Amino acid sequence: MQAQRRLESFALPSQQGQMQLFDTELWAIRLALRVSVMKTETLQTHRMTKVAVFSDSHAAIRRTEPLKQGPGHHLARRNDQCTRTIQEAGIQTEIPWVPGHTGIPGTEEADLQANLGREGRR
Repeated sequence: MQAQRRLESFALPSQQGQMQLFDTELWAIRLALRVSVMKTETLQTHRMTKVAVFSDSHAAIRRTEPLKQGPGHHLARRNDQCTRTIQEAGIQTEIPWVPGHTGIPGTEEADLQANLGREGRR
């Protein structure tokens, strides 16, 4: 039985109407972390001990670590808040790097949609 795929659309926050690629990568990490925060009780019920958010952006992954001022600071702080909330529930988090869009079902479509969203189109 093949898993059913579901594509969702999310509005990216931006004051100028467009976001830089770096910001969209941080925002995508935050979105995954927020879903994990919302599903914390379910994760605990199923005795999940770790949440992994995969990213193909070395820069975004590195930016989630130090919370110093600079590009993406506001998004990095929000990601950190989500991570802390998950960890307070006894669940570890990690953000490993993966090769971008290589052989992973649906990633080409996700990349296309992300680029359209970044350009302010849908």
